[in-house]
Amino acid sequence: MYVGLSIKRTVILVLFATSLVTLLAGWAAVRYLGLEGFERLDQEQAFHDLGRAASGLDNELAHLDSTLRFKSVSDITYRFAADRDKLLGSDTFSWEALRGAGLNLMALYDPAGKLLAAGAFDLETRESIPLGTLLKDLPDEIKRPGAGAGPGAKAQGKGVLNTPLGPMLISYQPVLNSLGWGPSRGTLLAGRFLDDKLVGQIAQQLRLQFSLIPLAKAPGLLADKAREAMRAGKDAFVGSESQESLTVHCAYPDFLGIPVLLLTVVHPHTDAMAFNHSMHLALGLVGLAGALSFGASILLLQLFVLNPLSRVTRHIADIKDSRSLGKALVLDRDDEIGLLAKTLNATGADLARLYEQLDRQHGLQKLLIDNIPHPISVKDANGRYAVANPALGRLLGRPVSELIGSTDSALGSPAVWAEFARAEEHEVLRLGKPRFCEAEAFDSPFAGLRLFATSRLPLPGLGDEPASVLTVSLDVTERRYAEESLRQSERKFRTLFESMTEGVSLHEIVTSPSGEISDYRLLDVNPAFESILGIARDKAVGELASRLYGTGQAPFLDIYSRVASIGMPTTFEVFFEPLNKHFHISAFSPWPGHFATVFTDTTERIRTQEALEHARTSMQHILDSMPSPVIGVDAQAVVAYLNSAAARLLGAPDAPESPESGEAAAVGLPLAQAFAPLVAYQDAISSALAQGSPVQLHRVRLTVSGDQRLIDLQVFPMLAEGLTRGAVIRLDDVTERVRMEELVLQTEKMMSVGGLAAGMAHEINNPLGGILQSVQIVKRRLFSDLPGNSRSAQEAGCSLEAIASYLESREVPKFLDAIQDAGKRAAHIVSNMLEFSRRSESKMAPADLAELMEKALELAESDYDLKRKYDFRRIEIIRDFPDAPLVARCTKTEIEQVVLNLIKNAAQALASNPPAGQRPRIALRLSEEGASARIAVEDNGPGMDEAIRKRVFEPFFTTKAPGLGTGLGLSVSYFIITQNHGGDMAVESSPGRGARFIIRLPLDISESVSD
Repeated sequence: MYVGLSIKRTVILVLFATSLVTLLAGWAAVRYLGLEGFERLDQEQAFHDLGRAASGLDNELAHLDSTLRFKSVSDITYRFAADRDKLLGSDTFSWEALRGAGLNLMALYDPAGKLLAAGAFDLETRESIPLGTLLKDLPDEIKRPGAGAGPGAKAQGKGVLNTPLGPMLISYQPVLNSLGWGPSRGTLLAGRFLDDKLVGQIAQQLRLQFSLIPLAKAPGLLADKAREAMRAGKDAFVGSESQESLTVHCAYPDFLGIPVLLLTVVHPHTDAMAFNHSMHLALGLVGLAGALSFGASILLLQLFVLNPLSRVTRHIADIKDSRSLGKALVLDRDDEIGLLAKTLNATGADLARLYEQLDRQHGLQKLLIDNIPHPISVKDANGRYAVANPALGRLLGRPVSELIGSTDSALGSPAVWAEFARAEEHEVLRLGKPRFCEAEAFDSPFAGLRLFATSRLPLPGLGDEPASVLTVSLDVTERRYAEESLRQSERKFRTLFESMTEGVSLHEIVTSPSGEISDYRLLDVNPAFESILGIARDKAVGELASRLYGTGQAPFLDIYSRVASIGMPTTFEVFFEPLNKHFHISAFSPWPGHFATVFTDTTERIRTQEALEHARTSMQHILDSMPSPVIGVDAQAVVAYLNSAAARLLGAPDAPESPESGEAAAVGLPLAQAFAPLVAYQDAISSALAQGSPVQLHRVRLTVSGDQRLIDLQVFPMLAEGLTRGAVIRLDDVTERVRMEELVLQTEKMMSVGGLAAGMAHEINNPLGGILQSVQIVKRRLFSDLPGNSRSAQEAGCSLEAIASYLESREVPKFLDAIQDAGKRAAHIVSNMLEFSRRSESKMAPADLAELMEKALELAESDYDLKRKYDFRRIEIIRDFPDAPLVARCTKTEIEQVVLNLIKNAAQALASNPPAGQRPRIALRLSEEGASARIAVEDNGPGMDEAIRKRVFEPFFTTKAPGLGTGLGLSVSYFIITQNHGGDMAVESSPGRGARFIIRLPLDISESVSD
């Protein structure tokens, strides 16, 4: 039944709500359309006043700028800036001049920003204002406008300046002549304090109430709002508001556009207050009209609608049962309410007849349910029985009267069954669909354990009543027991059959018409069969094996035929090529003519084994391919593996020629025993194993095959679960790399020495030039018949002939010639040194080989080393050059370097082991040999044996005592000839018979050496 407000109350509330909405609509129109619109207009007027105040300040600045312009573009000011005439200055910087212009400050700066003259006064008291305080920290943009600020800098400006004595309106202009010509002679600055008096004058002129304060002294919130509004591009913002006035603010910038002042305007609400009173009066009249309208509407509704409806409501409330439905409501009206009364009377009569028919049908239904032998019941949503037949009462051992209104738990029914039944009923009500249970167990204390096939159906409720559940149960106890016993044996077999991870299949033997076994058919397979072979059960069952596997003949027919015939089980492993898989198969015969197979897929296991073996072999091949020896040890430093390089290079115990045999001999032995050269570094290896951190030892010395090598030893621990399981030892032979590093270092040293030699040669050239020039002048002034010489001799009281006779008798000309010859020879040697020491551009060019050999010989002839105790000048030099020049395309300095190295090596060999009974001799020979030029450098020194001859071109190989050679000269020479010039270099020698170094260079027949 609906319980809520009566029609009368509802109508009254609707009318009241309508009137209230009307009143609120009027108020809203007044408040938001009228008052708010006028408030916006008032606020716009306040912003307009704020703009007028800012314009007033701008006008003052414009007036100040205009006043200053007459001063800055003035011949008087222009002259004063140049000559500082005091009379001219009094016209500009005196109190009278400032008073007349209404200024507090006038200052003149020269173009460098230096103050030339200034005047600052309080215009009321005529007191001078200290310029040091007023102009303290004046920006360079004012003193030197446009200087150092780029092409866009302004030479003049105006605005507000915050001074230590308060804000000031300023203007600054360049000082020019009256025509505005000429270079600027400085900057003229004028200012007026923006004090209360000036603000009051502007406010009086504009008839506004406004104020100005420095932004730094303004309240923090207002200052932040002003800066934020200026950054956002807004001109102003609203401050506080009262009934009498509205306050608006904005930031006023300085001469650089930076906000420095807070401008505040107080706008009175005179017009807004009058309009506000008018609007509130109108709102009151709207409310009065709404109240009168509400009262009249209530009175009319009460008379013509609510009273008749009350009679209808009382009649309906008096209907208690089906007999009351026949009573008629008498209401003499022809309107909608009268029609409602007539319809209500007709509906009551029809309902009375329907209730009669329902009573008769209910009696028949009860009779039918009571005589059905199966338990039937109807339960409400709370599990209480609403309907129950005698069959259910017999099952529960209770009369039907006790069941109605009770639950299964209250009746003492078995708890398990009661909970199950209640859960099923909840599902029926929740889903709104029937549910069926094939075997619902009920352990009755009166009938024993019974099984029921139960159907539960939802029954919709009447009206607002909740739905209920109809339950019909059929006793299937005997039938279920029989079915269960039949399924028991099959379930055991099927569970085992389907849960096996091995593939299982059952087959029957197929024979030909002649009685021979020709095939077999699959009768059943388990899920593992499908997953292993990838063949669906539907496809396999009933199919011949020859067709199923596509092999033409049934696979392994001979094996399976024996199993099915004699019943002997068998097991075998095989690779089945059609499926590309390996299988382990067991076959047995459950009964004659049939056989079963149980198989597992061993493909992954076999492939994993093969992959592991392949990985092990590949890893060993990788290790064996590494040029560096690699040794693996366990946590006790016992050799676990090594590569072939380790077996060969370190010499494993009893290591034969084959690396595999050497590896087998070393594995399993302690590292110190397997590899004796590593005993000296056992502590480092043990430290890496103990601490679990890598160890690196650089350039350790190991003796390998009788040769001492430089080795980088690295130990890398192998960690697993935080523990050291072993280590990998890697040995890198860095001997050649170290030698190359030393070669590079030596080359850099030689380059430095070459640069030093060039510098020394330049330094020697200067005094040599002075010596040669001085000797030449001395000879001219002593031995030349020059007028100046004769005149000077006569003045000294002697003749040139007497002086010459004296000098000749004392052999002075001979000494001068000796000095000049020695200087020329020294200059020639320095010239050769400079040419040789110049850094090569690696540019190939045609060159006369004979000239190159001569230059190298000249450099060598000047070489004398007390440490080496040889003098090249004591060696006989033999030149064997052809008459025609031999031209080769080469880098001149490199060929000179090679020949010089060979000559010096020969000289050093002759000095250390001079030939017995002979003079030391070096022969330089040049000849043509086919398309090549042949250069030979020979000596009659001690020579060398075959072992030394074979290694003579190796880097760092030398036979000299420590400190006398690096072993790089011949190796570098060999590299220059063979790699840079595509030639050939060889040596011929034997002990006691000297040595001959032969160089062959390709001739350049296309070009000739230019003069």
